[in-house]
This record gives sequence, structure tokens and C-alpha cells, in this order.
Amino acid sequence: MKILCVDDDEDIALLLDSVLSANEHKVTICNNGVDALSLIEKENFNLILLDLQMPGLTGKDVINSLEKDRLIELNNIVILSAENLEESETLEFTQKGIKEILQKPIRLEKLLETVKNFE
Repeated sequence: MKILCVDDDEDIALLLDSVLSANEHKVTICNNGVDALSLIEKENFNLILLDLQMPGLTGKDVINSLEKDRLIELNNIVILSAENLEESETLEFTQKGIKEILQKPIRLEKLLETVKNFE
């Protein structure tokens, strides 16, 4: 499966790459929202793992841009978030088409279980 991992924390991005690649997934890493949007517009990914809190263009900005361009429904997006989201925020994300929200720190078993749901 082709997966895009978007996280400004390079250690987390490398960990995601390592774990997912070891499970035979093709992983593309990017560390900011601008590059993420560019990649999403150019390539098809089976799954996008998206951090919310990034400098500059945040994960929320990426979601809003994809929604505006009607690309959100074409992508399976799973949010990775260290912040505790309010129930209203979670509902808003799911209404926009976000498939799941994973709380950081992420248990690797939960990550792999979530990824398997999109195979």
C-alpha cells in the first residue's frame, strides 16, 4: 500500500517510515503542509497519515485546502494528533471526511491495525 506520512517531527516521521516499510508498505515522508498538498495533488496514496500541529501550513490547513479543492473525498486521511481534540472538533473532522483520528503517542499495534483497515 502507498502511504504518505506528514509530520514535522523528523523522528516520528522516520519511525512511521521504518514501521510501515517493514510491513511492506511504500512510504513517502514529508515534513510540512505545503509539500503534503503538492504530493497529494500529484500522486495517489492509499492512505495519508497527517499531523495536525505543524509550523506554517498546519494539518487543519491541509484538510481545509483539500476540502475546498474537493480532493478530501478522494483520499483516506487519518489524523495523528498530540493535542486532545474536543468532541466538536472530532465531529467536524469526520464530517469533512477524515477517516480516523489517532492520539499521539501512537501505539504501534494500533497504527498497524488502522493501516490494515485501508488495505
